[in-house]
Amino acid sequence: MRHAKSSFPDGVADHDRPLGERGRRDAPAIGERLSTLGWAPELVLCSSARRTRQTWGLIGPTLGDPPVRVLPELYLASPAQILACLRAHGRGTTAVVCHNPGVGELVYEATGHVETITTCNAALLVSDEDSWAEAVDSGWELEDLLRPRPPRE
Repeated sequence: MRHAKSSFPDGVADHDRPLGERGRRDAPAIGERLSTLGWAPELVLCSSARRTRQTWGLIGPTLGDPPVRVLPELYLASPAQILACLRAHGRGTTAVVCHNPGVGELVYEATGHVETITTCNAALLVSDEDSWAEAVDSGWELEDLLRPRPPRE
């Protein structure tokens, strides 16, 4: 999942940028959609950036507040870094909240689907493997891509 829309206050470092108004509105909407679909994670791996932690803070209550591991290595992580975090920490249904371009590139590398991952999008990936180590090394299926609002027609 990519974090919700952030703001760009003057003098604030990228890592410390908070969510903007739209982000604070979109994150709970995605949480509700995940809940409706039954996609409650058993664990959340979250970048240490303020906007990712705030995103999950607005989503978590709708999904039973699963345990969260804040991992500095997910800040602006590449697909390889995201997979390394999953290999080391993932269990059961695991949510990862981080940044682009890593999220979009990971979806492509893992599934072969080219998707535009905008803010507060959640790519739901599934694997038939029995362990995270095996899942990380094999292909995944893109079951769904959730967006806070329907795409424009």
